[in-house]
Amino acid sequence: MVAAVDYVQAIYRDVSSYRKLLDEGLDGNPENARGEELRERAWEVIGPRLAAQRRDLVERFQTPTAHGQATSRLPEIVTAAGEGRVHVLLHYPGTPPVWGVEGLGVIASDEQHAGDIDLIDETLVKTLANEGEVRTCEPGELPEGIVIAAILRYPKPVASSEDPGRRSAGKS
Repeated sequence: MVAAVDYVQAIYRDVSSYRKLLDEGLDGNPENARGEELRERAWEVIGPRLAAQRRDLVERFQTPTAHGQATSRLPEIVTAAGEGRVHVLLHYPGTPPVWGVEGLGVIASDEQHAGDIDLIDETLVKTLANEGEVRTCEPGELPEGIVIAAILRYPKPVASSEDPGRRSAGKS
């Protein structure tokens, strides 16, 4: 969003290649405006848009779940985030930490033990590091009982039941 007099906004829009720049801007000279005032004015425009986007994302989360392209199971989300498969991560920021370790699987606990990491924070970081989006949700926006959910770029690859490095019995 651009905060400037209208002719400066027009010039900026002509030279900007930022694809997420909103069509609507804050009109007027922002030099004498307080930061809080600019934030409030911007939020009047951006707030409803973000709420609509969150609703759409929650709806998308609920739709592909049966097809393996969304999950609310933390161990699956931690693994997918590390593999770069999380497209959008939805979470409720008031969620208490879930402590655990990664390795041959994800072991999670409500209590912190030596060497544990906050798996939710780790998932947020890995999602962003792998160019996924992280969206915070308001209470009640996620389905009941879900505090974190992921929309995946693609489902987890299915492992082959036959190891190509081994010969099956009866084959030479």
